[in-house]
Amino acid sequence: MTKKGVTLIELLVAIAILGILLAIAVPNYSEWREKNSIENDVHKMYGLLSELRTKAFTEKMSVDFSFNGTNDVLTASYDNNSANVNLQNEFEFVGSDVSIDTRGTYSGSSIKPVAGSTISQVDCISVNDTRIATGKWKSGGCEHE
Repeated sequence: MTKKGVTLIELLVAIAILGILLAIAVPNYSEWREKNSIENDVHKMYGLLSELRTKAFTEKMSVDFSFNGTNDVLTASYDNNSANVNLQNEFEFVGSDVSIDTRGTYSGSSIKPVAGSTISQVDCISVNDTRIATGKWKSGGCEHE
């Protein structure tokens, strides 16, 4: 009785408790990861749109945006150059493609995820003539924050 150690029963109880904790944590982690990836993609696209609007206005050039065949890369084409944003999710234009003219004015409509997101608070970009805004896709439109 003087030997110290862990009994088989204590080890099984510790493994059972760990299993219960993992069963609770894994679904929450998966949901957090999906939400974070969509919101991260939206902010990347928003940053590229904003940056190139300033560039179009100051350098008097036009910019055209397009998605690749799988809708997971947003490409901006301007003055024989291009800029890309690699996305973790697939997105699409609602209506026409987005472009920016030499005055820095947007044309086009919204950008939304191909597979709708129910958990993200920000999952789309609303585009109008003079501004863009991030928002949540609801009932056929992007509602700004």
